[in-house]
Amino acid sequence: MIDIMRDGRIVVHYADQKGCLAIFSCNERQLCHCQLGDPALAMTISKDDWHIITGGFNCRVKVFSAHNLTLEHTYEPFESSIRSLHISEDQRFIFAGLASGSIAVLATHMWLH
Repeated sequence: MIDIMRDGRIVVHYADQKGCLAIFSCNERQLCHCQLGDPALAMTISKDDWHIITGGFNCRVKVFSAHNLTLEHTYEPFESSIRSLHISEDQRFIFAGLASGSIAVLATHMWLH
């Protein structure tokens, strides 16, 4: 998966067995990277470009800092894997589409400053 931040940084998820998240500059220089422990199936970037949100087979939504990819928050697991993610325009909620067909709505007040 690839997503681009408004400032030109490129966020890439490598789908190997453990999953790797990396941020590159617009001139292909790797700025930081981290191992996720499991591959992500969905990824989105907050509207202010401060956070990267991932979800996948482990049924958890994880929030990483877009500055250095430190894990800032992990939500409780769902009953099935996360297939899609979206953050609301006002950044108050995360919408997670699950493999079971359900949609979960998560509040961001626990980690959003």
